Amino acid sequence: PLWVHLVGPAGCGKTELLTSMAGNDNVVVASSVTAASLVSGFQAGGSGDPSLIPKLIGKAFVLKDFTEILRLERGERDQIYSILRGAYDGEVLKIFGNGVVRQYRGHFTMITGVTHAIEGETDTSLGERFLRFKLASPDDIQAILRRALTNGGNELHIRMELTAAVRQFFDNVWPETATPPHEIPEEWERQIALLSEFVARMRTSVDRNFFNDTITHIPVPETGTRVAKQLKKLALGLAMLSGIDQESGLPNAFSKIDFDVVTKCAKDSCPSFAVSVVSCLHDAEREQREGRVMTVDSIASETGIPFNTLRFVLDNMVILKLINKKAAPVWGQPGPPPIEYSLAPKT
Repeated sequence: PLWVHLVGPAGCGKTELLTSMAGNDNVVVASSVTAASLVSGFQAGGSGDPSLIPKLIGKAFVLKDFTEILRLERGERDQIYSILRGAYDGEVLKIFGNGVVRQYRGHFTMITGVTHAIEGETDTSLGERFLRFKLASPDDIQAILRRALTNGGNELHIRMELTAAVRQFFDNVWPETATPPHEIPEEWERQIALLSEFVARMRTSVDRNFFNDTITHIPVPETGTRVAKQLKKLALGLAMLSGIDQESGLPNAFSKIDFDVVTKCAKDSCPSFAVSVVSCLHDAEREQREGRVMTVDSIASETGIPFNTLRFVLDNMVILKLINKKAAPVWGQPGPPPIEYSLAPKT
């Protein structure tokens, strides 16, 4: 299935975008969830199963505020993650102490709203099941604030308009009878495979000892198969919006704009610090800065990442073979040579 975090700061409008999908019968919208609400062991006569998971199968689940899950105690959060991992893989099985057994099979699409706090989530076993799409920051915040003040008191009407527009989209623009495409151009598949390998390496967690920050073991990146399938599914979904040929069931055209969205989603799914480092080193290589050594100091200056944080980021990226480092002796300069960083060939 395709699971996506819609990432943006508080007040950016992501909740309104997500809530607008509530008018469709195939969409289930919730503000937040708990482990007990996802899979409930409660049983009272013939009242049925109150669990949320079976109600989601075959539909799209919109969770307006995933940030609330990030703020839960570790034990409760782990329970939710365990259920979601099973749901993503197509089977949830939970046995309760009162003898109740809950087992569900099937998949559902999931889209959540979350703040940039998701960047601090280190549980990659769930993270690898989500892609991320970051909402762009407005260029003119004052204009946004003035518009918000103007719209004050009119929120209900605006929400009704948004919900009606989205319902019309589902009913008319993307009818249930439309046949989704199954293949994408070969060049797109090749690029998606490369993107998937890059994302898998970029978001690999490097575990460190709590007391002295030493790396506990050599990290092994995920294979990236989930990422590849999700990016392909995203590409196929975007291609449907280009128009479907009713005879062949294939899209009339695969747009470069669609692939740019896929690329952005892949990039947004990587840790932002690592993306900043890769962009900085890529720009340095592209501009062929003669005599310019990309050290910790120069990278910190260009990316704005605090020096102490950057040292850990660079060390992690070196062990993941995303970047290379070597001593760069400077003729006539006393003391130990500076360490130069550059992109690894595959990166």
